[in-house]
Amino acid sequence: MTKLYNLLRFFWRMALRAFYSAEKLIQHISFQTNQLLCYVAKSLPVSSRYIMFESEIDFSENSRAIYDYMISNMMNDRYHLIWSVHEPNLYEKRKNVVFIKRNKKSIIWNYYLGRCKFFIFTHPYWLKEWKKDQYVINVWHGNPFKAPPIDKMSHVFDVILASSDDGVKYRKKEFDGEFEIAVLGAPRVDWLFQSEDFLSRYTNGIVYKKAIFCMPTYKQSKHNIDSLEKNQFGINTIKSQEELKAFNCFLQENEVIIVFLTHHLQLESEYENLHYSNILFIRDRDYANDGLVMNQLLTCADALITDFSGVFIDYLLLDRPIGFLCNSIEDYSRGFAMDNPSDYMAGEKLYTTDDLKKFIINLLDGHDDYQLFRKEVRDRCHKYQDANNSKRFLEYFRIT
Repeated sequence: MTKLYNLLRFFWRMALRAFYSAEKLIQHISFQTNQLLCYVAKSLPVSSRYIMFESEIDFSENSRAIYDYMISNMMNDRYHLIWSVHEPNLYEKRKNVVFIKRNKKSIIWNYYLGRCKFFIFTHPYWLKEWKKDQYVINVWHGNPFKAPPIDKMSHVFDVILASSDDGVKYRKKEFDGEFEIAVLGAPRVDWLFQSEDFLSRYTNGIVYKKAIFCMPTYKQSKHNIDSLEKNQFGINTIKSQEELKAFNCFLQENEVIIVFLTHHLQLESEYENLHYSNILFIRDRDYANDGLVMNQLLTCADALITDFSGVFIDYLLLDRPIGFLCNSIEDYSRGFAMDNPSDYMAGEKLYTTDDLKKFIINLLDGHDDYQLFRKEVRDRCHKYQDANNSKRFLEYFRIT
């Protein structure tokens, strides 16, 4: 029986390779035959050696961190790693790694959908049904700070990650249904413990003493409006090109650069014509084209400025100063996950450009009043404060 199974498996693999390399032939297969082959492919037995990954921004976030760990430890020698992406041809080919575009009419797609034991997704919303011996893991994309969407995702995963016991209660507010919550930490924070000058690729030789990253959350996207605030100059305390020019001169005099990592959902047209020596705009596609992810760049920040983005919860692990732009908090209609967000905002509250300048001078002088507060919030939000979250994840799910 085993020999017959292995023989059938061999012929099936050969057939798959033929279909995969002969797309024109597949196009001529009748619709009915294609449906039948998709059904057969999807019905094959689940294998614990097959894992599918997906992230909202292709090849990034927590899913990518787990994948990177597996590759660095040569786990692709014994596991088949399948990435669902928009443009499969953009990615490096490796042993037992496949990049594939989601297509419910594709035989290859249905084959992997049926074979994978684990689905590791940042936004599990399209996979409505899965086999009883398959497991959907929602690794999500960050720690909760903003209020969850009105339309909660429900019954689309088996387990979700949290970074601490404190974070468990907010995960329950974000999603409906019965699911397990595993307190393992966010795999993406593993990158924060790297030490490489990733930022130098984008600074064009500018000489600076400190780099401050500015990362406000999105206010308007193509589909949502969380605030009517129009922030055309990046920093919402600045109201004109003249003010921005003067602020850039202040940065030049003090040898400081401001680096905007723009939110991938934020409408970007308002930033297109801003060109200043000490103010840089880096978009997700810019560093993605270089094979990088957000938290790799974030390690280069001497301080962080944000408003309501949960990125600061990750950044707490670096124990560096944080400033919060608070002058538009009343206009932020989405609200917050916690009753009193100030209990988590371990940093200076910034309402004016003068407040921002003072924050920068304090950074240059090494003056920091928030170390104890940061530690309190860090200990509350992060059960684990090391670079082992991906390792912990794989051990927990017995992917070894």
